[in-house]
Amino acid sequence: MIPGPYRLGGRIVELRSKDLAFTLEDINVLAAKTTTLMGKHQLRELFRQTAGWPACVVLALRSLREAADPDAPLGDIAASNRQLGDYLDQQIVRTLSDEERLVLSSTSVCRELVAAQANALAGHRSAGRILTGLADDRELVESAGSGRKVFLVRPMIRAFFRAKLLRMEPDELLSYNRIAALWHERAGEPEAALSHAIDSTDNGLIGEILERHGATLLGSGEFLQVRRALAVLPDTVFAASPKLCVVAALAHVESRQPTTATRYMVAAHRNRDDESPPDLRELQALAKARLSWFSDAWVDQDPQATVDYAALRFSRRSDVRIEARMVKVTAALVEGKYGTAENEAAEALIDATETGNAYLTGKVYLKLAATHSMQGQLRRASDFLRLAEDKLPAQAWTAGTGRSIGALMHASAALLRAEPAEALQFAATGISELEQLGSSAKGVGAAMRVTLEIITACAHMDSGDRRNALDDMRQARLRITSLRSHWLLA
Repeated sequence: MIPGPYRLGGRIVELRSKDLAFTLEDINVLAAKTTTLMGKHQLRELFRQTAGWPACVVLALRSLREAADPDAPLGDIAASNRQLGDYLDQQIVRTLSDEERLVLSSTSVCRELVAAQANALAGHRSAGRILTGLADDRELVESAGSGRKVFLVRPMIRAFFRAKLLRMEPDELLSYNRIAALWHERAGEPEAALSHAIDSTDNGLIGEILERHGATLLGSGEFLQVRRALAVLPDTVFAASPKLCVVAALAHVESRQPTTATRYMVAAHRNRDDESPPDLRELQALAKARLSWFSDAWVDQDPQATVDYAALRFSRRSDVRIEARMVKVTAALVEGKYGTAENEAAEALIDATETGNAYLTGKVYLKLAATHSMQGQLRRASDFLRLAEDKLPAQAWTAGTGRSIGALMHASAALLRAEPAEALQFAATGISELEQLGSSAKGVGAAMRVTLEIITACAHMDSGDRRNALDDMRQARLRITSLRSHWLLA
C-alpha cells in the first residue's frame, strides 16, 4: 500500500492500463521493428480488437509475422491465435472467481451494457457489482457514464469468452443472445434487439421483433439491418404474417428493388385478414403509394385520390406521416406543382426535425433539392443537397435512394458550369446506381436514367466526343419512346 501522505502530496504517479496501452502509431512502429508486414486495415483492426493491450499486441504481431500477408483479413484474434488464447487463459481468466467468469462469459455477447442488463444475462442481481469490482480492482472492465452505470469489458476479454462459448457451449451463446435481444426490446432499443435476435438464430424471435419494430427501424434508416434479418427467415414465417411481408416490401422499396417488393406485397395481400389492424393498413397503403413510382402507370396515379393514402398524413406515427408527405411531394413534382411540393416538403421537414429523425430529415432535404433543381434554382438545390449528404448515413447513398438522385443533380450542375469531365463522372455514378432497377425499369427510375443519358450525351458533345454523344442521344431517344411522361426533361 502506498501511504496516504504521498498521494495527497502529489508525489505518486500512478500508471494504469489505459496509460500503458499502445496507440495505433505505437503498434505501427512495433510492427516495423519486428519486421511484421501489415496492411493499414490490419493495423486498425488489431488496434480495435486489442485496445492497445501490450501483451496481446506483441503476441498477435508474432503470429502475423509468421503469416506475412498484409492483405489477409485479420479475423478473430482471440479465437484463432493459440498463444494469445493461452496467455489470456493462464494469466487472466484462471485468476478469476467462478462468479466473475460467469458474468464475463454471459455478458460477452454485448459490447457495452448496464448493470440491469448484466444481471439479466448472468441470472443474478450481483452481476453489476461484480463488473464494478473488475473495473476497480483488475481493470478488465471500464465503467463510464453517469454514476459509472455503463460497463465496457476489454475487447480481448470479451472475444476470449465469446470464442470459448462458441467452441464449447454454442447453445449457451445463442441463449445469451436471445436474453440480450429481449432485454434491449424492453428497454426500447429495437436496433440492438434485432441484432442480437439475428445472432441468436431464433427465426421466431427475429420475425416477432421485425413485426413489432421493423417499420420503425426502416424509418430511422436501418434498412440494411432489416434486410439482413429478412434474408435469414424461411418462407413459412412470412406466410404466417402479412405485416412481416409489408415490412419486407418497404425494405426493398427503400433499396430500390421494386420487383422483390411487389412479390412481398402480393404475399401480404394473399395472407391478409379481413379485419387487419389499423397499423397494418397504414403500412400497406404507404408501401403501395411508394411502390407505384416504379410502375408503368406512375404518371396517371394520384396517391391523394385514395382514402387509405390520405389518412396516412394524420397517422400517429411520425415516420409514416413524413413518408406520406414525401410521396405527395413526388406527385406534385410530376404535375409541375412546385409550390405544393415545397409546402409538403416544408411540413415533412418540420415533423422530421421535431422528432429528431436525422434519416428522414436527410430524405426531405433531398426532396427539396430535387424540387429546386427542377425549377432551375441550382444554388438552392446545391445547398439542400449538401444538407442531405450531411444528414443521410453512408449506406443511404450506396444502397438507398440518395446516391442516384444526388449524382443526377451534381451532373446537371457540372454540365451548366461547363465541366463536362465532372458531369460524365457523376452521370456514370447515377446510371450505375440505377442499374439495380433492371434493364426494363419503369416509372421515376426510368425517367432519371433517360435524363442521365442525355446529360452524358451533352457532356460528350462539350468534350468534343461527337461519336459517343450521338450514340448516347440515340439510346436516350429509344428510352423516351417507352416513357409516358417527359417531366424530368422539361
